[in-house]
Amino acid sequence: MQAHYNGHVIRVSALRIPHSTRWTFALIVCEHGTDGGVKTFTDYGGRFDTANDAISRGYDFAMKWIDAGKPDSFEER
Repeated sequence: MQAHYNGHVIRVSALRIPHSTRWTFALIVCEHGTDGGVKTFTDYGGRFDTANDAISRGYDFAMKWIDAGKPDSFEER
């Protein structure tokens, strides 16, 4: 799924965790109008009950990361 937020394109996919009924997300954030402004999050570590929960939390994570000034190291608290 894709959304636009504060000059960025956010793409989130839900991924089923192997050997589990839980889900996590993969996330790509791109800045509009830049060639190198891409950040990928693939090992967030969050575990969710449904694919929709994972996607929703992925969007929340991306928006917080953008609002925090896109730090190189980001841990959601």
